[in-house]
Amino acid sequence: MPVRAVVAVYDAISYYLDHQEEIEVLIEQNRLERVMEKHRLELGEKGQLIPKK
Repeated sequence: MPVRAVVAVYDAISYYLDHQEEIEVLIEQNRLERVMEKHRLELGEKGQLIPKK
């Protein structure tokens, strides 16, 4: 693995560890189920998102 790639991975892990709590909150808020609830959506027969009736 090139040195640049190793540095990028280290930086990403370091950033995550420094901001873990806020990142986990964002992940939870953006889960498909949460977004569907927020915008009153459901899955159609073919897997498409459609407004709830």
